[in-house]
Amino acid sequence: MGGQPFTDLLNWVRENRDSKGGMVVSTASSLPIRLPGLVVEKVIEILSHYSVDNDPVIVPTRRDLTTTQAAAILSVSRTRLLAMCNEGAIVYRRAGRDRRFKLVDVMAVKRRMDSEVELAKAEALLASTREVTGRVPKARDGGQGVGDAGVYASS
Repeated sequence: MGGQPFTDLLNWVRENRDSKGGMVVSTASSLPIRLPGLVVEKVIEILSHYSVDNDPVIVPTRRDLTTTQAAAILSVSRTRLLAMCNEGAIVYRRAGRDRRFKLVDVMAVKRRMDSEVELAKAEALLASTREVTGRVPKARDGGQGVGDAGVYASS
């Protein structure tokens, strides 16, 4: 869905902001409307994602997330998210028969999942290095890396 049309629109928005970062927009059938700088920044952020074929998920930060929203943020199916709920891997509350999630809880799970992926990549790199060279590479930080591979956990 992304690509050049979003890139062109993104560039147009960036070029047409006023001195305060805002923008005045209008159509032939409406009066001009001034968009504040904060709104224009959010539009730029959204267009930046779309321009590289990355569909953003827009979620109000002060409201609970639905199962669909939480699953989209975690890049898992709703079925997998429900399994995670049943496993106790994510905190949720019931709203009738539906589940609701706090953004902070979903983001904590996302960070944990991302860390696990990075650790798995580091372990795979270490294993392939052992296969190719027959030895384990030395850490360059005095042994503070993950294993002896010199791969570091992000903070």
